[in-house]
Amino acid sequence: MSLRLGPAAAHRLGGATIVLGLAVWAAAADPAPSLPRVLDMVLTGQAGTARSTVSRSLIKVGNYLYVSGEPGMQTIDVSNPDDLRLTSDWPNSSYKMNGAAVKGNVLYVTNWHPAEGLVLFDISNPARPAHLRTIGLPNYSWSATVTGDLLDLGLGNETQSIIQTYNISDPRNPRLVGQIVIDDRIAGNPTRHGDLMYITHKKQLYVYDVKDAARPRRLRTLDFDGTCGGMKVYRGYLYMLQFQAIEPEVGGLRVFSLEDPANPRALSFWRENRPRTLHFQGERLYVPGEGNQIFTLDVANPASPKPTAVWTVEWPGAGHGGYPVTIDGSGKYVYVGTTGGNNRDCGDFRACAHFGGRVYSVQVSHTEPPPAFTPAPRGVSGAAFVRLRGLPAVMAPGQEAVVSITMRNTGRAAWSSAQGYKLGAQGPADNAYWRIGRVGLAREPVAPGAERTFTFRVRAPARPGTYPFQWRMVAERSEWFGQLTRRSQVVVRSR
Repeated sequence: MSLRLGPAAAHRLGGATIVLGLAVWAAAADPAPSLPRVLDMVLTGQAGTARSTVSRSLIKVGNYLYVSGEPGMQTIDVSNPDDLRLTSDWPNSSYKMNGAAVKGNVLYVTNWHPAEGLVLFDISNPARPAHLRTIGLPNYSWSATVTGDLLDLGLGNETQSIIQTYNISDPRNPRLVGQIVIDDRIAGNPTRHGDLMYITHKKQLYVYDVKDAARPRRLRTLDFDGTCGGMKVYRGYLYMLQFQAIEPEVGGLRVFSLEDPANPRALSFWRENRPRTLHFQGERLYVPGEGNQIFTLDVANPASPKPTAVWTVEWPGAGHGGYPVTIDGSGKYVYVGTTGGNNRDCGDFRACAHFGGRVYSVQVSHTEPPPAFTPAPRGVSGAAFVRLRGLPAVMAPGQEAVVSITMRNTGRAAWSSAQGYKLGAQGPADNAYWRIGRVGLAREPVAPGAERTFTFRVRAPARPGTYPFQWRMVAERSEWFGQLTRRSQVVVRSR
């Protein structure tokens, strides 16, 4: 049972729902579909035995949420998001537990202190993880990610950072197979893409060839104007947070094309001073930001992420809602882990009954999620350019025009949106010159030999100049394929 601070009705404002959107609170029985709404909250620090002050990291596996606490590791049943239930609390750590990852029935949790740096749990009984073993590490541990049979750990102290790679083909017995040592602090966030690994270090992004884990090679270093943070590769793009540690640094979200994975190419930048972490669900990205704000971004077009909502999480009668530091979820719901301190009226567990780490369940969608995305296999798709119509030779800055491009399917596979087939901008790939970077299928499927005309509205760039207009078919998370359209040049000038 989760800890309640009073009758359930009082927690939900007499049966009304707490609605969050654009940082505005309102009580409503039937909220607008676009507004996230808090459903329930568990005070993990009060309900459990570990007395966690912060819910540092969340990972959702099936109907259970595993919470890395400070200290301890809490397990929450989220099968009913309206009624979160704490089912177990592992208190046998006096340290802050950090990142977590899963392979099969084994949960890996980094445990900060080197002597107990990696803790393994058996989650065959998901409600009550059983401690398997603890592995000492050479440095303080911060992050854990699993890619296939590889577990990557981010370690570091004030003078050195280490990325360790373990073979986990036998999940219960990790075997160290390689490491990258950087003789400086604040390097980490290892993120894999094929045989490459991306690592952040202060205001730099490193690209490593890790095909041979025992002999990693640094290929490239990219420099930025802010402290680089968490990263994820999602649908073939690299998303990297950037943090404003001090002025004049700049914070925000950078998106890179991985058309050439060894040479990430900047696509877009969304500014927010101090983003903390990032979580994707479909075409939405959730980013806890500065203070208690959480941002929802539409990333359907990676070349132009668009914020759609700014919201917060709180609970009636429970004081300050805590600062969001981690988020995970699936389908219609996300789960937000927060701090329990920094409250004006709460200094510790003795000071008030609502101090401690928290986990909130939040409904972010009122419709069922789309079917799972299945990337098209490589090498079976083909396309030929047929015609381009409606493109002016000269446009005024900001002028709009409706254009149509016809492509013929010359491959062996039908084109469908379920496999991510789209028409994408080229010259360079996924550019945002014309306001839109990719165009989906209006009707489907497109059988081999058939033609499809993509009709869409473009907007000329705001700055005068000569701009390329060229497109190509893409199967998202798989490959660009087929002929390019005719390369056109559009002159943009004031009239």
